[in-house]
Amino acid sequence: MLIRRYVVWTGAGLLGLVLAACLYLQLSMRQALDDTAGYSAAAASLSVFAGADGLARVVIEDREFRVRFAGFEDNPTGPVVLLLHGFPVTSAMWLPLFESLVDVGLRVVAPDQRGYSPGARPESVMAYRVEALTGDVIALADALAIERFHLVGHDWGAIVGWQVARTSPERLLSWSALSIPHPLALADAMETDSDQRRRSRYIRLMRLPWLPEALMARDGFAALRAFSDDFPPAVAREYLGMFTEPGAATAALNWYRAMPETLHQWPGTPSIDVPTLFLWGSGDGVVGEAAVAMQRRYLSGPYREQQVDAGHRLVLAQCSEVLRALLAHIAPASEASGYGVSCPNKPFRVGLHLK
Repeated sequence: MLIRRYVVWTGAGLLGLVLAACLYLQLSMRQALDDTAGYSAAAASLSVFAGADGLARVVIEDREFRVRFAGFEDNPTGPVVLLLHGFPVTSAMWLPLFESLVDVGLRVVAPDQRGYSPGARPESVMAYRVEALTGDVIALADALAIERFHLVGHDWGAIVGWQVARTSPERLLSWSALSIPHPLALADAMETDSDQRRRSRYIRLMRLPWLPEALMARDGFAALRAFSDDFPPAVAREYLGMFTEPGAATAALNWYRAMPETLHQWPGTPSIDVPTLFLWGSGDGVVGEAAVAMQRRYLSGPYREQQVDAGHRLVLAQCSEVLRALLAHIAPASEASGYGVSCPNKPFRVGLHLK
């Protein structure tokens, strides 16, 4: 009888602790969220893109995407490089590259992707399936009358980019992936390599309901604030402004929740013949060597691989090295693709229209 009572009271105590922790996280999240919707209002007030550089809206059916443009005013017919951000950032992550990309004659398009753009933030988890995310890329290019383009993606942006290369290779002039290898190679490694399984365990947490948002918002989004401290103040404010809006963090996390049980279930041809550059950090905690090696079996076209002395955030840690590699891949005839090029000390002025 005593043992039974002990078990009952112990279980009740543990349940009480769990409920108290959940209540704390819920209250902390509610206090951290910005209910003024100022970020959404600012995005909605942007002009529809009409050829000018800077921030603008692009309307695609019932969705409005917040997009950064550069190089369109001085070179309206130049080739386009389209940049896809990852998690938990926005298109502002690419700003240090803009000036050099424009200087070699490229036009730059950097959208805030589905869920990150307030005007393209559906509530359904299934609205964030990879087919929808890749469809947004092609629809954006179509809306801008861009037939073929160079594509660059980091983190989740790289996953989307790999899928574009698999399903719409005819639209790409080149493809550059940062930090995340071919999704089928990543799936292979997650199934066969214990090191990659360990590195990918965080995905299970990201797919849970409610808890990831609550942890992210804990103590006034302390973790995101610490992460953003390494960025220029205006960029950090953008990240916080976006994620602290109600529903924004859920939309970004729904990318993970919409994933199938295995990436092998994603559509598209396995082999990629688009000219491909892959950059990854020697200290990356998300992707291991097995996945990088396995992707070579899926690349039938021109392929170059380069390891960078960095972790997962390549542009933040080694901006100039990333920039030189991208220019050598995208614009090899340019003088700026040489080893003398470097990222500016300050992010390119286009797009930093934040208060």
